[in-house]
Amino acid sequence: MINKKILIFITLCSLCFVGCGSNKTEKQSISKEANETILYINEKTIPCRDGGEIQDKRCFQTRGDPSEEWLISYDTIESFNYEEGYRYKIKVNILTPKYDEPIADAPDRIYTLIKILEKTLIENGVEYEL
Repeated sequence: MINKKILIFITLCSLCFVGCGSNKTEKQSISKEANETILYINEKTIPCRDGGEIQDKRCFQTRGDPSEEWLISYDTIESFNYEEGYRYKIKVNILTPKYDEPIADAPDRIYTLIKILEKTLIENGVEYEL
């Protein structure tokens, strides 16, 4: 009788250890740092480049201040419905994920639209305030 109880105890302990082991299919934990900023989006997109080669994808031209040069942005902006021909001033949340382990092709920043502050129609270089 005692041997049967010991066998059951050892079996239950074994199952507990197996169930508590690491599971590689679990999602990685991600810590996040977020901040808000203003971005200006040009009225036209341009072809993205990857290692000098032009891709089929189109990229935004962005800047943080109206006096700065336009920079190519390879990032997307969640909840932002861009319309070609309009220049935007938008408020975005920039989330910087910190992964436990490096993940291939994981973004280093995630942009989410908070609010469209200005949307200006540009035709032939002329601004039309909406």
